[in-house]
Amino acid sequence: NGLMLAAVAEAARVFRNADLSPLGLRQIVADSSPRSYYFLATRNADFLLTHLIKEGRLRRSWRDGRVTDEVFLEDYAALILGLIEHCEIPSMTYSTGSSAVMMLVSESLR
Repeated sequence: NGLMLAAVAEAARVFRNADLSPLGLRQIVADSSPRSYYFLATRNADFLLTHLIKEGRLRRSWRDGRVTDEVFLEDYAALILGLIEHCEIPSMTYSTGSSAVMMLVSESLR
């Protein structure tokens, strides 16, 4: 989840507003277009922060509204990496999200 966010956020930064559709890779689209990497990265970050953090703990997976309890430190690290990559997209930040996840990690390790 977090690694996908990192990859898509990096693509958004590198390719700027490149269209995701197979026939229009060179077409320029608005950041808010559902076909832009920017939109995909933002939507993914929103989903991860909204649905995979329950009761102050990160969850590993989500399906049909259900989350798993099993989570590893690498899952926290991947999510933090993804949020940091998202912060590097011009005009968008999730630094508060990455800070909150880092606080969850430190509290979990106590």
